[in-house]
Parts: sequence; structure tokens; C-alpha cells
Amino acid sequence: FNTLPHPMSTGFSIFLANAALPRYAATLKEGLDKFKVNTYQFLRVVILISAALLILVLFSKKLIIFAVGSEYLAADRSFKILLLGVVFVLLNLPFSTALIAAGWEKAVLKQAIASALLNVGLNFYLIPKWGMEGASLSFVYAEALAVIWVVWLYRKKITANISPLKI
Repeated sequence: FNTLPHPMSTGFSIFLANAALPRYAATLKEGLDKFKVNTYQFLRVVILISAALLILVLFSKKLIIFAVGSEYLAADRSFKILLLGVVFVLLNLPFSTALIAAGWEKAVLKQAIASALLNVGLNFYLIPKWGMEGASLSFVYAEALAVIWVVWLYRKKITANISPLKI
């Protein structure tokens, strides 16, 4: 149960990225301003979805009982922590998708590798101390790093109009 939101968020991320990437690529040809508008429209949708997910925190115990049964109520705190991590995953999407559409996939890959390494490293430290809450926190910290990094990259590469595709 501890990893339930992560595979769901990954599948959702893949769906959104596959739907958004062709649109980004098309608007890139229309100019940088249109490209940025699409990024921020995508971000608005993600913020709405994230707000809905955070509301689930209020009903987490009922949701756990409904989905997997009351014997998993001990995972409630981890579930709440993981929902925050899913918000970070979603916030990453508009910026990483835009960077990939603009030809900066290697930069996004470096960010993803760094985030994964942080997650694994923190797991070695936090799981022995805090168990499933430690694993959940590792995920949140790694995804927070990912979103900070990708927003920084977006501002540096796209906002500064520096692109391998010569935007």
C-alpha cells in the first residue's frame, strides 16, 4: 500500500505528458510567447488537480478503509505524506514537458536521475529510522528537488530564450 500513489501518479504523468507533448511541439513553432502560455495553462490544470488531491487528506482514513480495508489504517500518515509527493510530481509536469518539447531532454534526464538518487539515498537513511513514513518522506524530498530543479531549468532555458532548437 505504501507505494500505491506513486504508480498511479506515474501513469497519470505519462498520460498528461503524452497528451501535452505534441501540443507543445506544435506551439513551439508558433513562437515562444504561445509556448509559455501553454506551459502556464497546463500549470493551472495541474494546480487544480493538486488541490483536489490535497483535499483527499481530509478523507484519507475513509479512503483507505474503502480501498484496502481497515487493517491498513496504520498507513494513513504515509498516505498523507505521499499525496504531497504526488503534488510535486504533478507540478513538475508542465515544466519538464515544455523542456522536452524544446529539446532539453538531457537536462530533464539529469534532473530525474538526481531525484532518483536522492530518493534511494534517503531511503537508506530514513527507512531504518521511520519505516514507511521514512520511505514516504524520501519520495517527497526527491520530488521536491525535481520540481525545484525543473522550474529553475525552465526559467534558465525557456524564459531566457536559450534553446537547442533555436526558439
